[in-house]
Amino acid sequence: MEKFELSDRFNRLVDEECLEAEVRLGHGLNRRIIVRAFGADLDGLDLSPTEFIDKIHLGDNLFYRIIDVMITEVRDDATVVLAKISDHTPVEFSRKWHGLAAPFKRLKAKTIIESWSGSSPSS
Repeated sequence: MEKFELSDRFNRLVDEECLEAEVRLGHGLNRRIIVRAFGADLDGLDLSPTEFIDKIHLGDNLFYRIIDVMITEVRDDATVVLAKISDHTPVEFSRKWHGLAAPFKRLKAKTIIESWSGSSPSS
């Protein structure tokens, strides 16, 4: 899988997560995304989606599997998506997670932290 394909799949996944979080929280989200990356020596590093894809895509058809993708925080300036890189050896796309269309496993955070500098969007 080429980097642009991996990026497209990740961005679509994040968009789906945002839509579901908007329904869950009852208001819109800032679509400026921060990816809080864990694993592969990125523990807690905040990255843009492009920077995150640059870190996990290791070359033609070789990338890290991502075992958790979930929205964990919404703020007035950004939405934070946690992404945990698996400890598995990087693989080709054909060896992605069984039954998934991409190398990502989605989870739902029990709680989404809402941090607003002023009034929350729902007030």
